[in-house]
Amino acid sequence: MVAREERKNKIKSDGKMIDVFGQTHRYIEPKFANGYSDNARPLMAYEAQAYEVILMREAVRYCMNHPRLSLDLLIHDGIIVRSTEKGKTDGFIKGITSAVGDMANKIDIITRLLVE
Repeated sequence: MVAREERKNKIKSDGKMIDVFGQTHRYIEPKFANGYSDNARPLMAYEAQAYEVILMREAVRYCMNHPRLSLDLLIHDGIIVRSTEKGKTDGFIKGITSAVGDMANKIDIITRLLVE
């Protein structure tokens, strides 16, 4: 909760939020005295979703280079890996988790894909 409030206050003081893709999103001051009509929380949600997209983009890119592999993206729930080559699924899963992990390291966030 503390980190979320700090991020919200940083967006307000900066007057903007720059997402992981480098796009700038402007902070909008509240129009009502209740303080809930600004867009700081939606900007934080957008920022989190942008991180998800850039990470999952790496999984999609990996799959595009392996024609015998398909990937089902599940909104907010993960992915399903399907291979038409018996015995290669584990290797594909390692490749995808590595690609996503490499991007996470590059953009300096602490996250990993978990295999269930």
